[in-house]
Amino acid sequence: MKDTELTPEQLQELSKILAEIESLAIQTKLDYEINPSQESGSVIHIHHSSSLLENEDETLDDIALVSSSELLSKELKKQQEKKDD
Repeated sequence: MKDTELTPEQLQELSKILAEIESLAIQTKLDYEINPSQESGSVIHIHHSSSLLENEDETLDDIALVSSSELLSKELKKQQEKKDD
């Protein structure tokens, strides 16, 4: 037997592990379909002195930017509002 070949016991254990991984993947996919996330798995940290903790009407979009495209969009909107005034 070569060093790279697996024993029957190892193949059986590998098969069990693969079945468990596949099962977890299917469960995760189904859970996401039932409860889709609004975020793409991102973690958001809020500082203990954040105004978000004091003002329930304020949203994260009001004070934070998630991507450069949002930054650009927000800046263009501000410029347009200045022109309209």
